Amino acid sequence: MWAIKEALTKALGTGFDFNLAHFEIPPAMLRGAMSELFRFPHNSEVIWKLENISANEFAACLAWQAV
Repeated sequence: MWAIKEALTKALGTGFDFNLAHFEIPPAMLRGAMSELFRFPHNSEVIWKLENISANEFAACLAWQAV
């Protein structure tokens, strides 16, 4: 789950200056979904797309602003 939060903060452009406790991972991804839409609580008009690209050897997630 760390990779998902890291991808979101990097996509937002704030790095780790943004408090990771200020948002939750989408519940569907906690249940195993590989992709999901996301909105930050402080900026809900912007929609982000999350794609879990993890494998057995590594954890990784992509996050980009949905059009």
